[in-house]
Amino acid sequence: MVRRGSRLLLLAFITLLTPGCPAGDDDDDSAHPGDDDVDELQGVDLPACLDDPACPYRFACGHRGAILFAPENTLVGFDVALDLGVEIVELDVRPTADEVLVVMHDSTVDRTTDGSGKVDEMTLEEIRALSVISTFEGIGAQPVPTFGEALAHLRGRALVNVDAKTSRFDLIVDDIVAADAAPWVYVQVDSVDEGLEVRALDGGIRLMPDVENVDDVATYGEALVPELAEVPWNLHDPDVFAALDMRGIRVNQNALGVADAAAAGAAHDANGDDPCDAYRGIWERGATLIQTDAPHLLVPCLAPLNAAAGLEHVPR
Repeated sequence: MVRRGSRLLLLAFITLLTPGCPAGDDDDDSAHPGDDDVDELQGVDLPACLDDPACPYRFACGHRGAILFAPENTLVGFDVALDLGVEIVELDVRPTADEVLVVMHDSTVDRTTDGSGKVDEMTLEEIRALSVISTFEGIGAQPVPTFGEALAHLRGRALVNVDAKTSRFDLIVDDIVAADAAPWVYVQVDSVDEGLEVRALDGGIRLMPDVENVDDVATYGEALVPELAEVPWNLHDPDVFAALDMRGIRVNQNALGVADAAAAGAAHDANGDDPCDAYRGIWERGATLIQTDAPHLLVPCLAPLNAAAGLEHVPR
C-alpha cells in the first residue's frame, strides 16, 4: 500500500535511464536459467495459483498500471502493463459526489487531468468531462475510468489489486460483485475493522492488510484469515515472513522507489550490473508478489524463476 511521500525524483531517475520499452528478447540466455525448459512449461492459472500457498509462481504487479510508459490509472495504462508481462494491476478507487467509484489516486483531479477539484465533490458527469493528461508518445489523453469499467476491462486478463482510497467498502464490494470479478480481485485494508466489513459484505473477496511485525501477523491472522499481506518495502525480518508462511498467507513487498531505481541504474548501457540483483532480496525473503513501477525490468527477472518451476504467464 503506497500512501506516503513523493517518489518524483526517483521516478525521474528511472525514466531518464529507461527511455523506452525494452525489446525483450536480446538478453543472454545464460542469464535466464529455466529458458531451456520452455517446451515443458504450463500456463499458470492466476486465481488458482494466488489461492494456493504451495504454488511457486512469483507475480509482478504494475503500480497504477505502467506509469513510466502510459498515463496512470487508465485502461490504456493497464493494457501497457499487461503487454510488459505483469499478472497483477494495482489501481486506486475513490467515490464521486454521486457515489460512483472512479479510478483515481489523488483526492483531487488536479495533478493527472485537465481539470481541477476534489473527486468527492464532483459528479460522475463532471469527471467524465475531464481527460487524463498524457505525455507519452503515441498515447493521447484518456478518460477517467470507473472502477466497474476497469474491472470489466481486466477480468480474465489480470488479477486486480484494489487500493481503497475510501472507507466506502460497500461501493467497492458492489462493483466487484456486479462485474463478477471476485475471483480476480484482492482488496487492501488498513485495519481489522475494514477487513471485517469487507468479510461481512462478501466473504469471498480476498483481503490484503498491512503487516509490519509478528504481532500484526497474529492479529490479522486470527481476525481476518487474510489470503495476502503487504509488508513494508524495507522490512527484512525473517520472523515476519516465517509467521506469514506458517499461516499460508502470500506476501506482497514493493519495489517502488529504491529497488526500481537501483534496477534502472544497473540496466543503464554504461553499467554491466544485473538489474535483477536489485530485486533479488525481495523474493529470497519470501515475497511472491512484487509491486513495481518498472515492470519492464522486473518481469524479465521473474520469468526464469517461474520457468524453472515449470510455469509461465501467457497474457490474454
